Amino acid sequence: MSSDKKDSKDSKGKDEKKGSSSSSSAAAESRSDDIYKHDEEQVEKIKESLYKSPPPKLLKICRVSALAAMKMLKHALVGVEAGRKASGTSYEIMGFLVGKVVEDGVVVMDTVPSSVLGVENNVNIDKTLGYVAQCVDSLEKKRPERIVGWYHSHPFDVETYSHCHLSATDVQTQTAYQNDIKEFVAIVVDPLRSLAKQEPEFGAFRVYPPTNKLSSPDECPDGALLAKEDKVKRWGLSADRYYAMKIQFFMSSMGRAVLDIMSRNNLWVRILSSSAIMEPETRQRFAERVRKAADKVSTSTAMMSGGGVGGRSSYSAAASGPGSGNKKAKDELKDGTLACSELAIEQCKGHAAQISKDLLFNAFKRVDEMKAERKEKSEKK
Repeated sequence: MSSDKKDSKDSKGKDEKKGSSSSSSAAAESRSDDIYKHDEEQVEKIKESLYKSPPPKLLKICRVSALAAMKMLKHALVGVEAGRKASGTSYEIMGFLVGKVVEDGVVVMDTVPSSVLGVENNVNIDKTLGYVAQCVDSLEKKRPERIVGWYHSHPFDVETYSHCHLSATDVQTQTAYQNDIKEFVAIVVDPLRSLAKQEPEFGAFRVYPPTNKLSSPDECPDGALLAKEDKVKRWGLSADRYYAMKIQFFMSSMGRAVLDIMSRNNLWVRILSSSAIMEPETRQRFAERVRKAADKVSTSTAMMSGGGVGGRSSYSAAASGPGSGNKKAKDELKDGTLACSELAIEQCKGHAAQISKDLLFNAFKRVDEMKAERKEKSEKK
């Protein structure tokens, strides 16, 4: 075979492979865009099945559009800022989810924020019933999707665990809604942890039927097994009443293409110029987080040495139960060291990013300055 024919054949093979990969990519994008199609007949069939003695975990996946996720997180951060300005305590916010039910879960296309504000597990949703009714009427006229759930924030200080869980009040609210609208979903946003970790911290939940019994008393909403104290710390006192859904984020092929263009032309500048440790919110809360972590470590040290907490003697500590003080001290020490470790990792990542940017943007400038300085010194000699 001549080299020309061989090159031609290789070129043809490469073109075929390229065409095949591009067509498969296009097909994948087409399939991803199917989520935006709305089949009312199919939705009604799925709803009917929800009313016919469904299993406790019939809906397992909550798919959230990038638009909805961005709006929820932005709304939650507005509550943080408003609360800090008003009283020094972040406000919880709430709103509603717009989407549709599918065979294995719920798809959230958009959100409708409300003006309700609350503090510490106390968002009163009753005030918004009239607002919800207006939203439902408006949605029926303008788009095929319906309200499929609600969201609210838990803007509590950053801990070693996420604050995405349902409180007892949240469980009551979700139960009331789920009794009327079987596909209803509750999403919880942890805005401060999202800022600190630079990634969205969301949780999607549904409540169990009243008669449901867990396979194990140690079973958590996400299916993991934890001791009672750890379970309550992570998931709250009502952990046995609800379960966590898997969250998946999605974006249309058009949205992805636009974001890609912006990333190439504009966003790369912002990404290189910003750093998590330089964000105002992170700087303001860092000292408080360090103080809380240090308090946990010092508290555990005092308990282990027999000094107790707040003047509590070793005798009173022993009186509370055999080994209880030692276990509590170990738990405090574990939480404190984990908190210190997370803070250290965040700072290392942030400073590494700053050093990298300094080398990238300023190294050549410093070299030129050093050359100019040497040249000036040699001319003087």
